[in-house]
Amino acid sequence: MKPSGSESKQQQRWNIKGRQFLDALRENPESFIVDASPYSNRRIINRDLMQLLGPLQGRRVLELGCGRGRFAVFLARSGAETTGVDVGPDLVAAARELARINQVECRFEQANVTDLPFEADAFDLVVGIAILHHLSDRDLLKALQETHRVLEKGGIAVFLEPVENSRAFNLIQNLFPIGREGNDNYRPSILQRKKWLAYIQAADDRALTNRELTSAGAQFEKVTVRAYGFLARLTRLVGGKHRDSLESIDATLFRAFPPLRHLCRDVLVAYYK
Repeated sequence: MKPSGSESKQQQRWNIKGRQFLDALRENPESFIVDASPYSNRRIINRDLMQLLGPLQGRRVLELGCGRGRFAVFLARSGAETTGVDVGPDLVAAARELARINQVECRFEQANVTDLPFEADAFDLVVGIAILHHLSDRDLLKALQETHRVLEKGGIAVFLEPVENSRAFNLIQNLFPIGREGNDNYRPSILQRKKWLAYIQAADDRALTNRELTSAGAQFEKVTVRAYGFLARLTRLVGGKHRDSLESIDATLFRAFPPLRHLCRDVLVAYYK
């Protein structure tokens, strides 16, 4: 099937990143040894993510949106039989090179998460990091249907996703620009109407909610959602070195005042088959 214009643009964007990473791998391979989870800088989320995945030795794991392959390689080094898929062929090539450098066996395939090239019940675990919010509401349903299909009975799918549950809260924070214009993380103020429109048109993601993530997994036996990040939203203002402390404070606040979870920034959502 011929990709749509938006898919082609997205694929081109990720292919550029893949080519850049592949060049870096070939130039300085010893700098890309994976000896820890790429998300270990987010201590609480990484701890909970690995707890949800459980023991990895001999488990068949599929990573959706594997990107450059760092997490897939880490899972393989932890004993999993790892497969990764991504829409960009150059990212897939870079992931294969990363696995070779780290001397682990990983299978990487170019594929769309809405149409996975695997048999039913092929995996014990499925994992995706910041992948679902790049999908339309229709493709989100398809991706979770495919995830359900390739999971073995008793398997679990775990996704880490950014969310915005409060429209009012989202509007308030969008009043303030983030980053510097020209940088990858730049976001203009919603009051800058022309810049904001251009930003939205160029973006390939959208705001998910806890409710949408839960309802989209209706075919699963159980869905759980863990919330993270309230004060951690200040990280871009106060610097990344304070992220761990802010997320620790958030965990305490969420336990003491559960309604605050509605204003979380990230969720770990687990789908049980």
